[in-house]
Amino acid sequence: MCTVLAISREKLGAKIQRDPSFGLRFYKAIAFFLADRLRTTTGRLG
Repeated sequence: MCTVLAISREKLGAKIQRDPSFGLRFYKAIAFFLADRLRTTTGRLG
């Protein structure tokens, strides 16, 4: 079982506008997550 939380785009955008360092950390975390997934996928295929 898992729980999924949703944050509206408007609320997230407002938070990033108010707190740019949060935005930096948020997008950096997404980039690391996606890079890891891509590395894993290409490792399985190649």
